[in-house]
Amino acid sequence: MTGAGRFEADYFDGATSARHRVEVVLKEGSLLVRGAQVLREYAASDARVQPRVGALPVRILLPEGAVLIAEADAVASVLPLPRATGLAHALESHLGVVLASIAGLVVAGWFGYRDAVPWLAREVAFRLPPALETEIAEQGLKAMDRLALKPSAMDPARQARLRAGLAQLASGLGPAARAPRLEFRDGGWIGANAFALPGGVIVMTDQLGALLDDEHVQAVFAHELGHLEYRHGTRSMLQDSIVGLASMALLGDASSVANLAATLPTVLVHTGYSRDFEREADGFAFALLKRTGRSPRLLGQALSTLEKARDAGARDCPAPSDSSSPPRDKPPPRQPVEIGYLSTHPATQERIRAAEEASR
Repeated sequence: MTGAGRFEADYFDGATSARHRVEVVLKEGSLLVRGAQVLREYAASDARVQPRVGALPVRILLPEGAVLIAEADAVASVLPLPRATGLAHALESHLGVVLASIAGLVVAGWFGYRDAVPWLAREVAFRLPPALETEIAEQGLKAMDRLALKPSAMDPARQARLRAGLAQLASGLGPAARAPRLEFRDGGWIGANAFALPGGVIVMTDQLGALLDDEHVQAVFAHELGHLEYRHGTRSMLQDSIVGLASMALLGDASSVANLAATLPTVLVHTGYSRDFEREADGFAFALLKRTGRSPRLLGQALSTLEKARDAGARDCPAPSDSSSPPRDKPPPRQPVEIGYLSTHPATQERIRAAEEASR
């Protein structure tokens, strides 16, 4: 220890989180710490100066958990600074190693986000209790009913016909899609749309039914069953909610995911699923349509119809002319151009061509 000197520091008493600006005076083997609300004296031999780390301030450990934090140069003029040793100090003192470490963290973070998070989300999604997914669906549908959806005006006979067709499509599928619940709603500003919620719920709007006949609606249902079968809704929710995913993986707290349910339908309406999920659901739909005696071309035709309606800027949906069209006793629902099935299920020419190829 040097004989005397002083420096300024931040003082933490070890009992509270309060920070006090103090002056530290070394005199005759004692450290006097004094400030506006602090006056303490310690034996200089009890002060343990920590090794310097780069250009960071120095920490001085005092009895009873108290800590002083001060600039290294100021402390060095009063107290000797211990020399840092070891591999960690050597590495952190080498600029090239530091920059390489930062680059490595960025690359690892990117691959973790791109590959590890989706993998972990899939593993968690397929292990969720069915009751939790049902709760997610219920909460999500309530949220959509509050925000956008209205009671359906579709003819009950057609609703029954579509439900029967969906049940026939879903027979023999996995537990996530085996017994889907079909909900009809007036889409309002959402327009012509259909989307699948975790827990086996498919929501279809009147506007979509006004654009497509029953056969093509069933093709859309086949695509949505693919989302249910592969649990895309739950996986999307988990991937976009890192905090919830970490809680599930590390703490086993499944209840935290249910709190995210209210946001899921809004996310699906505005952003939809990833392209990989859409391709996976399309492939599932093509195989399912073939297996049930239908042509995959039906899905491509449905997408093409929706795309033409959007491109034409049609505000009034033309009712199909075949026997399975909705009743004509009231004008068809209005179809907004900006929001609809194509905004959440991008109907690219690639997908339409894929349907044509699958039909062969």
